[in-house]
Order: sequence, then structure tokens, then C-alpha cells
Amino acid sequence: METNGSSPDNFTWLNDTDGPLQLEAVEFSESFRVGLSIVLGTVFAVGVTGNLVTILWIALRGQPNNTMRTYVLSLSAADLAYLLGGPFYLSSFLMQPKWIYGEFGCRVIVSLDILTLLASILTLTVTSVDRFLAVVYPIKTLGCRSVNSARLSVVCVWLVSFVLSLPIAVFARMDTDEFPENCVIDWPSENSKRSYMTATFVLAFPVPLLVVSVCYGRMVTKLCTAVAPTSNSSKSNKDKRRVAKMVLAVTVMFYVCWLPFGVLQLLYYHSALPAHSSILYVQISLVGLTYLNSSAHPIIYLCVRERKKKKARTTVTRLRGRRTAEVSPTSPDGEMHPVATVSYAF
Repeated sequence: METNGSSPDNFTWLNDTDGPLQLEAVEFSESFRVGLSIVLGTVFAVGVTGNLVTILWIALRGQPNNTMRTYVLSLSAADLAYLLGGPFYLSSFLMQPKWIYGEFGCRVIVSLDILTLLASILTLTVTSVDRFLAVVYPIKTLGCRSVNSARLSVVCVWLVSFVLSLPIAVFARMDTDEFPENCVIDWPSENSKRSYMTATFVLAFPVPLLVVSVCYGRMVTKLCTAVAPTSNSSKSNKDKRRVAKMVLAVTVMFYVCWLPFGVLQLLYYHSALPAHSSILYVQISLVGLTYLNSSAHPIIYLCVRERKKKKARTTVTRLRGRRTAEVSPTSPDGEMHPVATVSYAF
């Protein structure tokens, strides 16, 4: 084993020149422990409940019958999986420096972070591309924006995420020497460690951000330059804007909550951070922010759905008040059929 090729878990830091920062010497205040337990416990409860409700809401409506539900289902699954690993993170912090979940737990829990991170951002990226095609090239791309295409995209996203998380699962192990009873990642070499973390950072942050920015830039241009819309096309554009805003809000939330942690990890793996106890407080706080991201997504979905329902109810009430209903010529009893139909789909 190469000493500076081993990297610690969330609570142990390694400095190449001064040696490891032993956690036994780091005394976290009791107020910090209690506060973190309360805050993260609340975040876990809200997030797990919200994502479960979202998944069940889609499942109870049968198979996802539009692309947005397919992507929301994928993102909710990634958020739920990430949040379910949260209690292990919290308990590990409270019981540090020991890792009590064994080598299997070390491999699974640590690699799950990378898996769900990549699955989330790649799902958001393909969702942004889908919205871009729907707004900018709605007719030309109608065939490739089917539900089956969305499902295939989601499968590819998860396969890519799984493959990229495998190195963590392979090299993670229990250490009994340098970090007693702790979970570490025993990289073959320092170069392999830095290359992997740099590549993962680039794939998870700059590349998706560039794709999303280009997609939304084109969408904004398209929607702002639309001329002489009919009532139907105006409604269609409003629906597209609504869904695009939802995807944008979720994407912005992801970067606000994940980018600081990603930058901190990149700096650490390139030995650009000092081995100081204050860095541990920053690390733990930023990890908590990533869990907040997964808990906030269901709230964004709920706000979007409720807003659409409210607008739909207002529209139906207005139509009824003006008596804008038609008598079906094929109805012998003169049954009234409303002109407007309402869909609460994403």
C-alpha cells in the first residue's frame, strides 16, 4: 500500500507532508454534534418522505406516460438512495473515528455517494436537453422525445453512473494500521487517485453546467422571439416555460448545494488544503448541504404542481362563469361538455 495513495472517509484527512490528522485530537463541540443531529435528522425525514411520495405518486398513476415523469422518477430515486445513506453518515460522525459498518458497508456506502451524485446531475442534464428539443425543435424531434427514448436515456445514465462509481467500491476497505478501524480508499497510486477525482469532478460539474447553460440560453431566445402566437400555441409555450423553470430551479439548487462540496473535495485530493480541524467543520457542513438538495426537490415539484392546479381551476371557473361550453351534437340529451380540458402532468 502506498501511504499517500490512501484517502480517508468523510471524517479523516490526510496531509502529504505533515502526516495524517488524527481525529482523536479533534474535539467537536457537543452543541455542534447535537445541532447537526437535529438538522440532518429533520432533513432526512423530510427528504425521504417527500421523495417516497413523489415516486408513489408517479407509480400510482401507472407507467410514466410522459418524458418529464420518467426523468422526475429517476431523479427522485437518486435522491432517495442518497438520503438513505445519510443516517450512516450521521452515525459515523457521532461515533468517529471508528467505522462500525464493516468492509461491505465501507464499499457500498462510500460508492453510493458517487453513484447518486452522478445519477442526479446526468439526469438533470438529459432532462435539460429534452426540454431544449421540446422548445426549440418541437416538430423535428417529436419522434426522439418519446417515453421509450426517455427510459433508455435514464437507463444509460444509471449505467454510466454505476460504472464510474465502481473504482470507489473496488478500492474502499477497512484500514487497521494508519487509520485504525476506519474506512479508507486505498488507491493504487497518487496519480490514479487525483486522475479519478478530477475526471469525476469535471463530469459532474463543468460539463453538465455547460450543456445546461447552452440549452437554456437557446430556450430563452426561442421563447422570447416567438411571434404572433395563437391561443393554443400560447398555452403550449406557457406549459413549456413552466416545465423548463422547474428543471432550471432543480438544476440551480443542485449546483448551489453540491458545487462547494465538489470544489472542497477537488482541492483536498490535490493537497491544496491544510490538515486543520476547522476544515472538518466546513466539510461536514457542506455534506449537510448536499442532503438538503435531495430534500428540496420534492418541494419544488409540489410547488409547480399546485401552481398549475390553481391556474387550471381558475381557468375552468372563468370558462363556466362565461358559459363557454358547447352542446355535443352527438348527445341526444343535450349534455354539456366543457371546452377546456385540464392535465396535471408535469
